[in-house]
Amino acid sequence: MLYRYEKKHKSCFMILGSNQIQNRLTSWFMRRTAPSGGRRVAALSAAVASEIGSVRDDNQDRVAIARGQDFAGRSFILVALSDGIGGMKNGAECAATALGGFFGSFFDEVQLDCEPEQWLSRAAFKSNSAVHAKLEGAGGSTLVAVLISSGGGVYWLSVGDSRVHHSLGTRLTQISVDDTIAGQLGKHVEAGIGQSNLLQFIGMGKQLEPHVSRLETGLHGSVLLTSDGVHFINPDWIGQIIGHSPDPGVCVRRLAELAKWCGGPDNASVAMIALDVAVDIPFSEPLYEIWDPFGELQIIIGAEQRMPTGNVGRSVSSPQSPIHKVSVDLACHPETQTKERQHKTKRSRGSRKPKVAAPKPEVVADKDGGSAVEVPQLLMKFPNKAS
Repeated sequence: MLYRYEKKHKSCFMILGSNQIQNRLTSWFMRRTAPSGGRRVAALSAAVASEIGSVRDDNQDRVAIARGQDFAGRSFILVALSDGIGGMKNGAECAATALGGFFGSFFDEVQLDCEPEQWLSRAAFKSNSAVHAKLEGAGGSTLVAVLISSGGGVYWLSVGDSRVHHSLGTRLTQISVDDTIAGQLGKHVEAGIGQSNLLQFIGMGKQLEPHVSRLETGLHGSVLLTSDGVHFINPDWIGQIIGHSPDPGVCVRRLAELAKWCGGPDNASVAMIALDVAVDIPFSEPLYEIWDPFGELQIIIGAEQRMPTGNVGRSVSSPQSPIHKVSVDLACHPETQTKERQHKTKRSRGSRKPKVAAPKPEVVADKDGGSAVEVPQLLMKFPNKAS
């Protein structure tokens, strides 16, 4: 079945191509949220948090955790953070596009028999292309990520001046190198005027050269991703907070809140994941799960990899553009709950059950000239803690 809406469970299923997945993820990352939020994913020993701060009018950071399976059925966990560049156009949109493009592209790349470094690099290049296509170099964002695979190894990626750290106890070590003059020279930002300017960023165009590497095997502790709204905090303080926090959820919230307590000059976002996490978590069905500080989303891989054959129509699937089925839980959405209560109230007063118009279908067919199949227009409401 191509489309299903179940009133009882408040869920809808629909088929999407890979480009649509990137667009939907970008829209999800752009949804309205609270000024601050945090989410702990206990099963993954990971957490994310974001804080708007005391100076900025909007939050131009985006951070999320995802898990799924690669081409060989091996589980992976991907954590990524992007920070829209201040002084350029549409920072929040750039960060959301960068992260949506990165996750969406990675879900495609991970189905290819390649090295994990190639998955990360290719996803970063496609993320860069997506942002550049919108702003043509007038806007951009940073991007940092860490990949933990059951196939073995921990890998990280960095573009810009957001950072990747390794923490063990109260000791914090920066792994990535900032794409700034000061960072490349091994100096602090205060080393000179202009030395904090970015040398590269997501959205700059073809000159992008992402830094991708594998962590030393046998490391314990955790990996921490941070935006520059956290970097003005004394690293020793950050180490003490990490070492004395009972779990990643408490840790990331403390760091985000500390950044605000210390003046909050910029958006502050943090992601943390333990290196000893049990990656091999059984899946009830093939899917990707994504968590950000304000909600969660599931992308279910549909069994329908090709449409029925026939005479006319346009392509909806190809080996480079797999079909996915998206499942979105609507039960926790405030608008959904309010409308449901209103309907119940009307029915209890003797009013007739309101009529709901069905989504207008879209006619598509197989690239081989398949018979037309009706696919409804995509009407989605994403989970959101903020009203």
